[in-house]
Amino acid sequence: MKKILIAIPTNKYIEPETYKAIYDLTVPEGYKVEFQFFFGYQVDQIRNLIAKWGEHYDYLFSVDSDISFDKDTLVKMLAHDVDIVSGLYIQRIPGTHSLEIYEASNNGGSRRIPFVKVKDTPFLEIVGCGMGCALIKGKVFKEVGYPQYTYHSALDHNNTLSEDVDFCRKARAKGFKIWADTTIRCKHTGNSTFEVGQIMDNRNMFEEKTPVVNDLDHDTATYVTEVEGKGVKDTRFIDKTAKDVNRVYPGIDPKTGKYSLEVNEGEKFTGDSVEYTSLAEAVKRLKNPIGQSMEIGVRLGLGSKTIIDAYRHYHPKTSVVHLGVDPYGNIDYAASDSVLARKFNYDNLMRKTTLINFAEDYPEFHLVNLEDSEFMNSFANGYPVYDEYKRMIDKYEMIHFDGPHDTKSVLKEAVFFNQRKADQTVWVFDDISGLNWNTLSNFMDKSKFNLVTKGMNKAVFEYLA
Repeated sequence: MKKILIAIPTNKYIEPETYKAIYDLTVPEGYKVEFQFFFGYQVDQIRNLIAKWGEHYDYLFSVDSDISFDKDTLVKMLAHDVDIVSGLYIQRIPGTHSLEIYEASNNGGSRRIPFVKVKDTPFLEIVGCGMGCALIKGKVFKEVGYPQYTYHSALDHNNTLSEDVDFCRKARAKGFKIWADTTIRCKHTGNSTFEVGQIMDNRNMFEEKTPVVNDLDHDTATYVTEVEGKGVKDTRFIDKTAKDVNRVYPGIDPKTGKYSLEVNEGEKFTGDSVEYTSLAEAVKRLKNPIGQSMEIGVRLGLGSKTIIDAYRHYHPKTSVVHLGVDPYGNIDYAASDSVLARKFNYDNLMRKTTLINFAEDYPEFHLVNLEDSEFMNSFANGYPVYDEYKRMIDKYEMIHFDGPHDTKSVLKEAVFFNQRKADQTVWVFDDISGLNWNTLSNFMDKSKFNLVTKGMNKAVFEYLA
């Protein structure tokens, strides 16, 4: 049997999508696959280590730690039976579509090949490629000899010669040919996933931006308090402009740099909008409530708490089931139409804190630990609730839309729940300034909702059968 080494250079982190892609790979008959990752600090050093291992195998399948691909990738590459073959993937640079495959330039060097030039050519010879998704015969490394990879740095980055292009030059000098299979289109994953054929918005997604309180444009003050049961000091941030709701923002201690995710002193819940009274007013509008409500995007629970409290106050005889839909976890999250999805600190500690707080005093609350799309796919026929008996929640009279804040995602939610509204239904949309208001209001008008109130952050709509 011929042996293939799948090798990943890493600085101790491999994207889950990459692991999954390797796990799912189809291995043709007659081949045996081994997987290994290699740790190092200098990229040419670690690739030379991989090359040394690769000499002892028939093939090396070189994979970067943030690249994923289809399960038939290895089958396609082996079928070509060439010295070096690469799949397609693009740089993680927003606003560009630079493939990591190269053609000869006029000055004797090499340049990246535009996607439009190769998208209709399934297989072509190239002069170089990146090592993110490349199959290389073991004999190539033996013939090239150590060091197979050398990184040539320069003060002007345009004159830098990367270690993978350097290897390709050495391989071609030894008579080996390099090819690209353009049907192999990989994903390049970081803060967002970059796909072949897709151009991302031209923004610097990799600019680190610390979520400080002052970004929220509120007058803030800090105080230090004891964290119950821990005996340590922690910094909280109070919004002095909030009149009705005393709340504390997550933020960064300017002195220590420590991230603080704490709730109000003496309070168990907090949120990020001053217009939570609109949630209570929405519940108050219900004339013959059925007691079935939902919040998409729970976080630390102030919205869900406000909704349940309003039911208790205005409709004390109504039995309430309130669903809180939130995946938590550090997933990509779209905060508006104007910014790219990125990761926030909506971590599982937040979920634990919220669950504990609701469990003590709010049996009406049911956490659905899913993304909005997962909920809609799984519970189109209703959500089962088990009290004294099983019942299906398939209509919702009050919904707070506070999950993804891009218009496309919000409209998907609206379309789904429009088919599941009660005879009287009240919807509250959060962060409306980040949405396309005309698109949203046109949909609501066609769905026979009337606008009740529109504030700076939230808008309330009502439907009457």
